[in-house]
Amino acid sequence: MRIAVFGATGGTGSQVVQQGLAAGHQVTALARDPSRLAGADPNLTVIAGSVLDAVPVQQTLQGADAAVVSLGNTSN
Repeated sequence: MRIAVFGATGGTGSQVVQQGLAAGHQVTALARDPSRLAGADPNLTVIAGSVLDAVPVQQTLQGADAAVVSLGNTSN
């Protein structure tokens, strides 16, 4: 299964990414700061960008069987 993840660097989103990869799924994650998704897993694709920009959102969703949205705000 191909899973698109939005909010992949947060607490919940990172768990979705880890559990998806552990289950053998292909995961595509959209991240403003791709370096926060450390570790090279051949089933992980990281798209750099913002959920407010349609192009990287479309790239993240391309070919996905499911999408998980775990967006929130931070105190930063």
